[in-house]
Amino acid sequence: MKNRFWQSQSVATIIALFSTMLFLFPVYWMFTTSIKPMSSIFSVPPELVPSNVTAEAYTENILKNPDLLGFFLNSLIIAGGTLILTLLLAAPIAYAWQDLI
Repeated sequence: MKNRFWQSQSVATIIALFSTMLFLFPVYWMFTTSIKPMSSIFSVPPELVPSNVTAEAYTENILKNPDLLGFFLNSLIIAGGTLILTLLLAAPIAYAWQDLI
């Protein structure tokens, strides 16, 4: 009986690992594509592990684009405001909820 339990746990673990790898592969692919040079992005067959790593895309599109820095600042302002508002509202609600329990 104990052996059957471990076999079912092993099968469940293998299925969970496979599905996790399946769902995380697009994230991996986006990241590796962002650090490849433009010439190797469309290579046939595709490179799963980049051989020539470069940060050219980040320097060209983030550091040399003032509009993107403004957009990033706007995102920081919205995220910071949301954080402060959530903390201001959640703390009293959590305190009141504690008294109800």
